[in-house]
Amino acid sequence: MAVGIPLFLVGLTRLIRILPHSLINLPNRHYWLSTERKNQSFIAIEGAMIWLGAATVQSLAGIFYVTVKANLNEQPLNDYRAYFMLGGYLAAVVGYIGWLLWRFRKL
Repeated sequence: MAVGIPLFLVGLTRLIRILPHSLINLPNRHYWLSTERKNQSFIAIEGAMIWLGAATVQSLAGIFYVTVKANLNEQPLNDYRAYFMLGGYLAAVVGYIGWLLWRFRKL
């Protein structure tokens, strides 16, 4: 999961370049995927997806670490750090969605 999910996200960034525009869910899609803006839009999406993949790896690594520690009876599974990591990841996803809406608003 720690390798597959980020690879999947990066693979999606490559896939959107060849998908029909009707399959890309993007605010103001016709404006941002017009010929003169398409390349810059794809570059912005690719960069953001790489950051989202990095946040996913960090979150999974932290959750795996807390789970292994709990299985070794060193700490209970309901450790506050697991909730902190999950909250941080959810904040990153909400931030990513907010960034998409702000970045791809119609000018």
